Amino acid sequence: MTGPNYRESFRALFLTALMVVSVFGGTIAFAGGAAATVSEASIDGDSTVTPGTSVSLTGDVNNDATDVQIYVDENQNGQYDDGERTVVGNAQFSGSFSTDITAPSSSGTYTIYVDQPSPEDESALSLGDAYSDTTTDDSVSLTVDGDGPVFNSASPTGALTTQGGDITVDVSDDLDSVDASSIEVSVSEDGTEVYSTTDASANFVDGTLTLDPGTTTDLPALSEGSSYTVDVTAADTLGN
Repeated sequence: MTGPNYRESFRALFLTALMVVSVFGGTIAFAGGAAATVSEASIDGDSTVTPGTSVSLTGDVNNDATDVQIYVDENQNGQYDDGERTVVGNAQFSGSFSTDITAPSSSGTYTIYVDQPSPEDESALSLGDAYSDTTTDDSVSLTVDGDGPVFNSASPTGALTTQGGDITVDVSDDLDSVDASSIEVSVSEDGTEVYSTTDASANFVDGTLTLDPGTTTDLPALSEGSSYTVDVTAADTLGN
């Protein structure tokens, strides 16, 4: 009579245990996952807005369990400072994030930094944290424009010794473009309006408004000895 083979049974049991530990160990390693990152961050809509506008940000994330930290570098020094607006973007199970942030109240071009910390180091932004295009997952540029067009190089001015010639003025906007259809013109002779239009777009070319008295429709030729005042208003494409 032969007894049980304890050596073979023990070996089989040992191998089975080893396989279970190996599979279990592999599962733990997989759960750690890759470092959390954000990619393809973008502004959903116009990247040039008026002050205080709600701006929608979207992007992709590779970790659905970690919130996205977002802030506007309002003084453009590359670090998070007290008072700078920030928002948390909740990662979605679809592998993306979407959130809104309010545009600064002053005109300028700003960098919005977007970062997703690693799961084991998830925390809110800390004052003095330095960010840059190389240390942060992603960033987008936002232009805030609360200023209207400016007028320069008006001509002619002062007393004229000859009649004729064009009336010109340059109209420009540093952060946006001039809405040509918004340009309104009024010309007064000795205090009495002799010409007006609520759409001078046909006379606005390459940033210069040009009026030719006696030729421009309904604008009479200038009279000798009279004093003329030309008023021009305009808005940019944002309505400023």
